[in-house]
Amino acid sequence: MITLTATALAAVRTAIARSADAAGGLRIMASGVDRAGPRYFLRLEREASAGDMVVEQDGVTLFIDGAAQLLAKDLRIDFVAASGRAGFVCGADLPAGVPADAPAPGGPRWH
Repeated sequence: MITLTATALAAVRTAIARSADAAGGLRIMASGVDRAGPRYFLRLEREASAGDMVVEQDGVTLFIDGAAQLLAKDLRIDFVAASGRAGFVCGADLPAGVPADAPAPGGPRWH
């Protein structure tokens, strides 16, 4: 199951509101696995593609591609701004307030 934190949901809502392309939701994609785990990619999209799982979380639509459906077991996505750096971080055991020097091997990844 993929879960976005309240901070991540707010960041996605803001990005969708500012989108020039009338984004309909957030696409979550997975590609490849290394020693730190799957690599996730996030982007705004107008609509789902064939094979996507469409999930709504607190008013935000998620388009989850086939690879992410298979690899994203208990994935948590947060939005963090720290030390002049801001972005989404993804991890199965993502703690609150991930430090700006993440990721550690096996830990969350910045996106």
